[in-house]
Amino acid sequence: MGFFGDIKGSIEAAQAMTPEDAVVAPAQRLDTIVIDPAGGAQLHRSDYAGEIWFGGRPTFSGINALPGQTSEIDSTLPLPDSLVYAGGTDGSVQIQTTAALLSARATSAGGAGQILETVGTLEPDPDGGGTLLTTVRIAAVALLPVGISYRLTVICSPEAVTTGAP
Repeated sequence: MGFFGDIKGSIEAAQAMTPEDAVVAPAQRLDTIVIDPAGGAQLHRSDYAGEIWFGGRPTFSGINALPGQTSEIDSTLPLPDSLVYAGGTDGSVQIQTTAALLSARATSAGGAGQILETVGTLEPDPDGGGTLLTTVRIAAVALLPVGISYRLTVICSPEAVTTGAP
């Protein structure tokens, strides 16, 4: 189709992006045993971190870097490197969550990405068995594609972590 046909195709592809086109790219999970300062009990600590690309991970070569549409994002995503937690332990687990814009585009007409809420939870494993997996919920408004970095720290009793990962 030629150069202009390629540009038109890239623009149409960018406009077709949706927040559901999410790519989760975890960094290495860190697992340690820590001591509760109040009572001296041993606790299991897992630090999850990584990137989530909504609207697909962009390729910054030539015309593929064109932005898509501004979208409202409200997604709960399971972390692919989640440990498996015993069911019924979700009330005794502490989870701290943070997120930051990793890559957000603005246009000459304005617009910016905003993270509105970040929540880490333990949700039922879709494979059943009464176990729980770590998930992260991101609520944001951004021009797609957008990259968001996340970090979750999960602290629980060592017995709450079952052997193996999903």
